[in-house]
Amino acid sequence: MEDFRRLQRLCKLETGQQPESPTDPVYPAWMRTKRPFTRDEVVGSYMLKLGELCGGYLVQFHGDGTVTERYMFRPEKSWTCHWTLDDAGVIHLSCPGENDRKQPVRCRLDIVASAAGTVHAGCEDTDDAENHVIEHFKVFFLGPTISLPGVLETAASAA
Repeated sequence: MEDFRRLQRLCKLETGQQPESPTDPVYPAWMRTKRPFTRDEVVGSYMLKLGELCGGYLVQFHGDGTVTERYMFRPEKSWTCHWTLDDAGVIHLSCPGENDRKQPVRCRLDIVASAAGTVHAGCEDTDDAENHVIEHFKVFFLGPTISLPGVLETAASAA
């Protein structure tokens, strides 16, 4: 149900209406404007995540369920995240959050694919009980090859 909560917020942002449940007519109508991601398109690809609050991140998806994530403007610093693809084709990304607290925080981002184009949408929350912020992201599909200063690899590996 946590996944639905994030997708519910994303639906409200894009439609102006908040569905009460996955069977609320607003939700399936909104999902028809989306398409499923496929494992073949995700593995070995890069995406750029741009958040409302936290900035930009470059993510590289690997076939073993891990992701290398790095700051867009400081690509020399990277960390490992994990991803899954559910039956509806929604990407679920789980990453360590950066904060100044003593307890580690996990950030969970759900990404839905736009039916048209390469600009997708995501909604993120954390497992921090004191942080109720839900952040919205635009997610740009970059494909399997990129070129950025400070990033040695230019072709994503499927390993």
